Amino acid sequence: MAQDLVDSIHNWQPGCLINNRMGGIGADYGTPEQHIPGSKQGAVFEVCMTLNNSWIYKKNDMNYKSAKEVIFNLVDIASKGGNYLLNVGPTDEGIVPEESQNILREVGKWLSVNGEAIYGTTSGGTSVE
Repeated sequence: MAQDLVDSIHNWQPGCLINNRMGGIGADYGTPEQHIPGSKQGAVFEVCMTLNNSWIYKKNDMNYKSAKEVIFNLVDIASKGGNYLLNVGPTDEGIVPEESQNILREVGKWLSVNGEAIYGTTSGGTSVE
């Protein structure tokens, strides 16, 4: 039935992109989760990763990635031609935790100076090491 769904989507929205979460049927891009591919991919991809260990807010999950790690991941993914989807889970009141805010502000400061190296770039075909 996945192919029928893909055909229906393309019938109603011909420009719609479909990820590989239906077993790759009709996939326009890959979505590796919680890991970065070791090299340039043969197709477009988006790394789906959490800022800590959880896809949702958990008050006891304080295992946050540092701003340095988030920036390293961003550069690594961009250098391979990918997109970085970084999940930040808000509280049940819709508030982004202060620790998440601080990390994102640091990344934002780095991007304000170095964003030209990320935005609109294409794959360099090498890995960041």
